Amino acid sequence: METLTLTPIEIDPKTFLYKHSVLPALPKVLTRFQEAVKSDDVSISRVVNIISSDPGIVAEVLKVVNSAYYSLPRDVSRIDMAVAYLGIQEVHNIVLASSVVNTFGFSDPCAFKQLWHHSLYTALCARYLANRYERHIALSDLWAPALLHDVGKMVYLKFFPDHFNALRQFAEDNGCLYSEAEKEHGVPSSAYLGGLLCERWRLPRKIKDVCKMEEAEALAQLCAGRGFQPLQRIVMLANLTAVLTADRLQKDKQLALSDTIMQAFDLTEAEFLVLMGAISDLKFEADRMAG
Repeated sequence: METLTLTPIEIDPKTFLYKHSVLPALPKVLTRFQEAVKSDDVSISRVVNIISSDPGIVAEVLKVVNSAYYSLPRDVSRIDMAVAYLGIQEVHNIVLASSVVNTFGFSDPCAFKQLWHHSLYTALCARYLANRYERHIALSDLWAPALLHDVGKMVYLKFFPDHFNALRQFAEDNGCLYSEAEKEHGVPSSAYLGGLLCERWRLPRKIKDVCKMEEAEALAQLCAGRGFQPLQRIVMLANLTAVLTADRLQKDKQLALSDTIMQAFDLTEAEFLVLMGAISDLKFEADRMAG
């Protein structure tokens, strides 16, 4: 592997995202929504009034509700019907995920689109895997952690775009995981930056537990049979299946990912191939959702 020449990145966790590389606060509509959810008198009408104050959020919620992730029997065109169909908590998680992503304001739309496509693909994979192997996981708990599992890479893209693009290209050229490219070049991991962002915006613990895990670390720990909470485990495996079916990896890396997924779900080789075929079909749904 030919090592890149990258400017060192120094991160002070006490000031990063607070005094330098600062992101704005999350939208007020999310804050009001969270306050409503915690109150004793929360109602659908109150939630609808809060969401309706932000047309952009309304559009995002309706787009997700009408996506393949939920596969509702008919299109939903009104926000009150979306809340009635999915429930307050699930709509809250959609608003939370949309607010986090939209607040970044990326200057490189091409790089963001590729990253966003992977996030959507992983969310679809997580839903599929949970329905087959962890049916007790509520979809209302799954969307935000799955969609935001790579939020640390979004931090990289926002504040260190040259590093992000160079590391992504290195991973592609060498058929390795992005987290391995980070380690190879001695830069802060995107998982670490994701954890800092979760603390800065006080995101739920279930999101932090997912986004602070590096791909290579998740692979190693899953291979070792380490126990994880079911939701964390499903999202990590969804990410790995998305990487396996979409990224150009070295043969040994492909075999390691395949073996890990087969062991995790106790699959025969034939069953694994059927699963990968179904997972690969979800890429087309991710294409449609990414626009």
